[in-house]
Amino acid sequence: MTAAADNHGTSETGPLGAVEWVFLGFLLVIWPGISWLWFPSGEAALVALSARSRISVYLQSIAITASVFLLLAIILQFQWHKFMELGYRHFTLANAAFGFLLAAVVAVVLWVSAAIMPSLRPGPGDFVRLLFPRTSGERLLWLGLSLTAAIGEETLFRGFLLTRCRQVCGHWVPAVVVSSCGFGLAHLYQGVAGVLLTGLCGILFSLMFIKRRSLWPCFVGHFLQDASAFFMPIFPFGT
Repeated sequence: MTAAADNHGTSETGPLGAVEWVFLGFLLVIWPGISWLWFPSGEAALVALSARSRISVYLQSIAITASVFLLLAIILQFQWHKFMELGYRHFTLANAAFGFLLAAVVAVVLWVSAAIMPSLRPGPGDFVRLLFPRTSGERLLWLGLSLTAAIGEETLFRGFLLTRCRQVCGHWVPAVVVSSCGFGLAHLYQGVAGVLLTGLCGILFSLMFIKRRSLWPCFVGHFLQDASAFFMPIFPFGT
């Protein structure tokens, strides 16, 4: 069947194959399970980080995301035009600018959400806060982690999951809901608050992807959002 691009820049390729269905299940079920089992939360976080350094956690996170991205590349048979169909097209300054705008909107939404619901704010002993870089070496590696997460997660959850869900459902709304829930659950190690906020971010990233017909604004916005921890002041635990 000849692929035909729809009016949102994605490609209609007919019914999903068995391998694509399995990969959808992996993103929605297996990855959240890995996230929950691999990264402890709550009081266990302090113990975990005393046994393995933040750098080790960064490297493991990069390895997991890169491995899943490689798995998708294998499914796509390393064909560049298939990545273009996922949203790699339209690498322009305008899309880069929309990426900066997206990062700003996400930051405001997260700040407002935390202001309205204080329970969403990470505490001094929160696992995510404990992961923030503190040394120059950690900050440099954090930028690599942010880049890996931006390209890997946006390709997987917006480029693949969102478009395939839309292909199955026939509409963008349920596709946005399902893919954003999957994106949130993939961050189970951040706790319930992290899942909710990440899912909310997933909705914003999805809307930008649909609006711009490209992953590039999502790459830029996601990278800037994650990399912002590079500039965050780190306070002593318990203060």
